[in-house]
Amino acid sequence: MITCEEALAIAQAYDDQVCHCDEYEKAYIFDNGFEPEITEKQPYVVFKETGKGMLYDEFLATGADIGDKLGEWMIHVPLVPPEDYLDKAVGKK
Repeated sequence: MITCEEALAIAQAYDDQVCHCDEYEKAYIFDNGFEPEITEKQPYVVFKETGKGMLYDEFLATGADIGDKLGEWMIHVPLVPPEDYLDKAVGKK
């Protein structure tokens, strides 16, 4: 079983702007607080038992059960939106 800190490190290897976590009985789901369409980064799932990480879409395709939601929290990191974030947010690109 991995700790939340270990799971966070795994998720940050995928997206160094991770700032939010939903904890479930069997997994953590991390995201960066931005819409996936804008940042091109999906939420990232890390399983507690194995430490295996995968993109949220891949997780959905597995049909795995991660149990009930136990909580959620913000992770304090400096958020740096992608260079073209505002253009995408207002539909200029």
